[in-house]
Amino acid sequence: MEENNLNPNDWEILTNTGWKSFSGVVKNKNIKSVKLKFDDGTELICSENHELLTYSGNFTYASKSRYKKIVSDSGYKKVISVIKNGFIDAYDVTNVDGGKYFTNDVISHNCNMLSEFWASIYPIISSSTKSKIIMASTPRDTSGLFYKLYSGSVKGDNEWVHMKVLWSEVPGRNEKWKQQTMASLVDPAMWNREFECEFDEVGESALDNEMFDQMKRYTFEPLYVLDDGHYNLWEQPNEEKIYVAGVDISEGVGKDYSVIQILDITEPRKIKQVAVYSNNKISPSEFTPKLREILQHWGDPLAMIERNNCGAQVVDNLKREFNYEGIVNWGIDKVVNRTSNKLGIISHTNTKYYAVMNQRYWVNTMKQVQINDAGTVLEMKDFVRSKGGTWGAKSGSNDDRVISLMWALMILHENIANVYFDIIENDENGKPSVIRSIDYGIKYYINPTSIYSNEKSGGDALPVLMGGNAESDNPDIDELYNQGWTHM
Repeated sequence: MEENNLNPNDWEILTNTGWKSFSGVVKNKNIKSVKLKFDDGTELICSENHELLTYSGNFTYASKSRYKKIVSDSGYKKVISVIKNGFIDAYDVTNVDGGKYFTNDVISHNCNMLSEFWASIYPIISSSTKSKIIMASTPRDTSGLFYKLYSGSVKGDNEWVHMKVLWSEVPGRNEKWKQQTMASLVDPAMWNREFECEFDEVGESALDNEMFDQMKRYTFEPLYVLDDGHYNLWEQPNEEKIYVAGVDISEGVGKDYSVIQILDITEPRKIKQVAVYSNNKISPSEFTPKLREILQHWGDPLAMIERNNCGAQVVDNLKREFNYEGIVNWGIDKVVNRTSNKLGIISHTNTKYYAVMNQRYWVNTMKQVQINDAGTVLEMKDFVRSKGGTWGAKSGSNDDRVISLMWALMILHENIANVYFDIIENDENGKPSVIRSIDYGIKYYINPTSIYSNEKSGGDALPVLMGGNAESDNPDIDELYNQGWTHM
């Protein structure tokens, strides 16, 4: 890597906010490149990892930009092809104010130089006991060096000292300013990154291969298999614990599953999956009393129930017929900016985004959720982000376990937890780390093992894998079958 003889004081570079100064130009030799062709007939040759700003407000690598709308000086233009272009010498502009600038009429970003730059200067910095360095940036995503150093500082894995400056700490900014600013942004991710200092999780799958292998190793057979294999428990209810239920509801016609996830959230730093009910042949009308029965097993916990489609029938009947008091209401204001007396969780592009990011925080980033059910882990592996940025199951796969888990974890989102728990302590990111139940009176538990017969005879019965496709080419599923799992 070397710098040319350009005197940057004599030049400025065009950015999306006008002409800006910069520090210099760095030459990178023998870099893998691609040629992008746009729908307006223009082309751009750049490195594979050159970052371009998309219509959604996120940056994408050039090698992965096919069919994406890219921000340009004249509006937006679509990448119609990405062609490998061999090795080239590439030039990067350094220290542009904001990091964004125009190259061939499109917005680029130069922060992908950071890893190489850091590798080159760290030996020099570490050689002196008096060396100091300050790194400041707006959070973007969890794929880069800045996130690695920052998250390592939060966890105490390195010697960096971390701090945040949030939007509310800037004089003159209030709730009205926040609402006006959010209304002008393309999506909630932009607000969270630019003003709440939150990193955007990235990756095609909810779990990368390494994490999937690790989580799969820690799954184990349920201690109790009840209700014809539909209801699995990894421990018995304990009245000293705090439980929450996440519920996703299907039509019961043999396709999608109605799923109840029960989590032990007594210690948010050690969340445990303790029970899963899953059935794709139970109608919504039959599912309501089943849901009430299972909730009673766990002391009538707070229930995060998706009310979309046939879920509305279950939520409303649970309240009307059983007078269930623990239904959590959330989401309607995120959709249409209004209040509503509708019960349950409203699933929408905006609310699902918040829920997915919250789940990925607890599961992926902080690794504080012990998932015991292999079926849930498998679904998470096939839970992917689409080209449009939304999350869902791969074609031919199910995501009902993931969605119900996602809603259960949403009870620990800071905007909801404050309503239902005494928050004793928050972590560095404002998430509850120590909670206490608000006393609503005596809770009654019904031991499920006193009602059902354990279908694991002598503990030797093989576990059941529910959901997915029995005729699968997925080697991960095949491996579980080889271990003795059966399909339901």
